[in-house]
Amino acid sequence: LNDGDTVKISQKKSRFKKGDIISFISNNRTVILHRIILLKNDSIVTFGDNNPSADASITYDHALGSVISVERNGKKVSLDKNRLFYTIKLQIKYWLGYR
Repeated sequence: LNDGDTVKISQKKSRFKKGDIISFISNNRTVILHRIILLKNDSIVTFGDNNPSADASITYDHALGSVISVERNGKKVSLDKNRLFYTIKLQIKYWLGYR
């Protein structure tokens, strides 16, 4: 995602999956859009596609919803195109200790 993109977010009630880009409230009260790399019973671990390390885990009640569409310069951007690539890349970085 880039600055200036228009993003549509689903309702929080949607089911999250690994690789989804979600909107959530961080511990410092900032709204963030990052990709899910790990789902636990009581928390979610996210990772920004271009960040060097994973975010602190968040609880499900901090999640606002999944990104369902992105528009850039008046054109729809595919979210699935790089989903698998980024999910694998970020999981490898996470498990290698770049936390």
